[in-house]
Amino acid sequence: MLILLHGSGDDDTKPENWMPSVAAIMEFHGDLALVLPGVESSEWKLVKSRGIEFVKRLKSRWERLGRPKPGGFQIDPQSTLFKALSAGGNLTTLRDFRGALNFEKAEALINGMEQKKEGGILHVSGSGIKIRAGVAAFCAILYEGYIPEEERTPMRIVGHSRGGSSAISAHNLINVWGIVPKTLTLDPCHGVGSVRSNKKHWHTVWGGSVLNLPVVKQVAGMPAGTTKRPPITAAPDGNATVENRRKLTDIKHGHMGKLASWEEKEKKRGRAALKGELDTYLHQVAMEATMKSKPDRHHLENLYRKLAHNTGDRRVIWNAVVNAVSLTEE
Repeated sequence: MLILLHGSGDDDTKPENWMPSVAAIMEFHGDLALVLPGVESSEWKLVKSRGIEFVKRLKSRWERLGRPKPGGFQIDPQSTLFKALSAGGNLTTLRDFRGALNFEKAEALINGMEQKKEGGILHVSGSGIKIRAGVAAFCAILYEGYIPEEERTPMRIVGHSRGGSSAISAHNLINVWGIVPKTLTLDPCHGVGSVRSNKKHWHTVWGGSVLNLPVVKQVAGMPAGTTKRPPITAAPDGNATVENRRKLTDIKHGHMGKLASWEEKEKKRGRAALKGELDTYLHQVAMEATMKSKPDRHHLENLYRKLAHNTGDRRVIWNAVVNAVSLTEE
């Protein structure tokens, strides 16, 4: 399964945002992908509708596989990861995930994620990064429970900006169930102000692997130093593998999730042209994937070669994206 988490303000409507195109390519190759928009908590309904849509697609795939018996999970409430997540307070009540492996409950549980009450799955005060992490983790748990091991793809997560912090939190929420994710973060940031000690699950991981690509340039519209972008760390009492790359110096923070960028007066024309090229290319990918004539890595690489504004930093980012997402060897 592939989870893609947009940065703040980004969604699937702008053709330059590459996450929906990457998701489409991987689904043409048989993967199942969830893309969540970069919204604030006031727009939580959009995040939840994406989660519910994913659950419906997951159910269809499960039915096509002959309705195999769902698997089970075990959580160790004494584990340091469980305790760290519980200490976050307003993030998630993991107990409510127990017994949720049936589709009748799934939509109701996702719909309950906005409730601000003790014992609910999710509190949404603050920003949309919390609900994105919760929806992503819940969908991943359902996927691992319903799809037999021989039919599953590895759990991969990619997140940009505040979606990067959501990716780390989702990584931990998934990992506490015994699922081991592979995560790529692109300059993850939690928000303005310090990240309190009981919120370390936004930038610390206990298991799985994380590659983090930070940048030097500031988050647009924010005074220097006010948006916290700490490196990702591996908890000393866990077994995670974490690599923080050297900061990229040229690309803007907000452009890490984009294939292209234009001056303001060129945006309308540039987007129209790029959308036409994308539609043509994705149609070609769909046919080639059906015939199994080209691997997913080839199609991901060609998406960049054909349509991206090529810069040194964007090339570095794309190499990392392809390696994080592709199911085929180099």
